[in-house]
Amino acid sequence: GSLQWLVTQTAMRYLIDVNLLQARAKEATVQLLVELNTLVARIVKTPDCVLTYRHIGEPVAILGWSDAAWANRADGGSTGGGLVTIGGISSLKGGKGFQNPIAWRTHRLRRVARSSLSAEVQSLCDNEDEVHLLRFSWTELSGVITNAHEQDKFAAMTPGVMIIDAKSIYDCVVARTQ
Repeated sequence: GSLQWLVTQTAMRYLIDVNLLQARAKEATVQLLVELNTLVARIVKTPDCVLTYRHIGEPVAILGWSDAAWANRADGGSTGGGLVTIGGISSLKGGKGFQNPIAWRTHRLRRVARSSLSAEVQSLCDNEDEVHLLRFSWTELSGVITNAHEQDKFAAMTPGVMIIDAKSIYDCVVARTQ
């Protein structure tokens, strides 16, 4: 529990390690305890889990990174993960600037993935939902009076993009939107 709190608050670099160990908690073997103690020792050696948020200085965009690992769990399940940041709109056109993390997670995918592509798509959908909600929320925080029945319209007022490492998904999306 304490490690889970730490990785969801500031120490995102250990998120997958904690997630996979928690998934095996029911087995409670000596090997699992050794792995847990090793992880705790690594975390204790690097106590500087500090997140620094920087001024963006231009209109914002919400960026979501998504990835998945197929059948990487002890029971054959797959893991999805994502990072959502807020940064300058110029980053959507390749500009350089700070990206401030606002959400991150790893999780067991809800459905059995029969391929790595299936795992990537599931993770992408989960993370796009998060990005959509944050785009809608940013529009509200910007002072726009929103309507929950028109979420897509208001979410579109804040630019956003999903970033993935699965070219086949990208190719499929581009082919269907052109």
